[in-house]
Amino acid sequence: MSDAETLKQALGGLERCVGHTPNAGAYVFTTLNLSPSLPTESPRAKVQDLSSLTKLTELRKVRVSSQAIRDLSPIASLPFLVELQADHNELNMSIERCAARWCKEEDGERAWRSGDRSIGSVLEVVNLSYNQIVGPIGDHSKHRFLKQLNLSNNQLVNLGPGLSKLPNLKTLNVANNGLKAIETNDLPTSLTSLDASTNALKAIDFATNLIMLEVINLDANRVSNVHALMCCQSLRHASVKNNLLAEFTCIEDLAENEHLQQLSISGNPLCAVEFLRLRVIAILQQLRVLDNEEVNAEDKIKSEVLTGSEHEERKNNWSRMIGTEFVDMVPAFIENSKEDQLKIEEAIQLSASDAVEEVIRQATPRKGD
Repeated sequence: MSDAETLKQALGGLERCVGHTPNAGAYVFTTLNLSPSLPTESPRAKVQDLSSLTKLTELRKVRVSSQAIRDLSPIASLPFLVELQADHNELNMSIERCAARWCKEEDGERAWRSGDRSIGSVLEVVNLSYNQIVGPIGDHSKHRFLKQLNLSNNQLVNLGPGLSKLPNLKTLNVANNGLKAIETNDLPTSLTSLDASTNALKAIDFATNLIMLEVINLDANRVSNVHALMCCQSLRHASVKNNLLAEFTCIEDLAENEHLQQLSISGNPLCAVEFLRLRVIAILQQLRVLDNEEVNAEDKIKSEVLTGSEHEERKNNWSRMIGTEFVDMVPAFIENSKEDQLKIEEAIQLSASDAVEEVIRQATPRKGD
């Protein structure tokens, strides 16, 4: 069966076309859902060519996951396409060259007077995960309505500024790539959710521009401080597990994020210190969840007792109610910076040793390979 025939069988969403288009009044297909073969079905050849879609100009959603597609240029002929799912393919570039025609780019204001109503790409949701995209990402500015973009599990080493001119992009996933750095001007300021986990990032200065950011995932990187997140005043959820956070200043930097409700920091060298959970809660009283465990009233009271923040209040109550010399029945925890530092250094050495062992394990061929 040819690619064109396979795609034809995947068409659906029959609707009557309205508006001033050549297909007005006719019934047209609006979705293409090409799902992979089920285990109970006889396997079919994977689709490689999408060129037969150029005549299906009324398509709104195209789902072609788990195929062998290398070229997405035919979708430029789909002016009403809103959703594209093309994960698990063989793509080596994103959608920078796949934007539908925009008459204003060609003829300026004269285009509208001539009756041309082509407004360009209206894509809102794009999933290109599990492909072979290397980067840097090209200019995506023609996809000005794009809201969600998934580029996870590719081969990105350098992101580049190609996404920076997307005024409506809210959700970006670049997890599990090879990113060593993201520059300050690589991302649009409109982002509210960013997943950059499982990369090789050492710094997150790019976050200083993300003033609308609400959710960020930086797990499994090499981040040693989160000072840049202070600029994200809308931040609600931050995950920085399995990084190199080794000082309490990393926690103190988040005290200004008054909307921060969920924080995950497990797997960092800082976690080796005594009473970490209560000490973090004492600094970040706004937290509701810490390391996937709810922060309740009891935790907050214990944190105040541990750090002695309620010492003066207890002393005043003792004086008012008992009248004798104050006896502190619950002395505050005294931080031992030297002891904390020794534990943190041991955790860093252990982490480095584990990393070396993991590299050796991956580089050692297994029997039968």
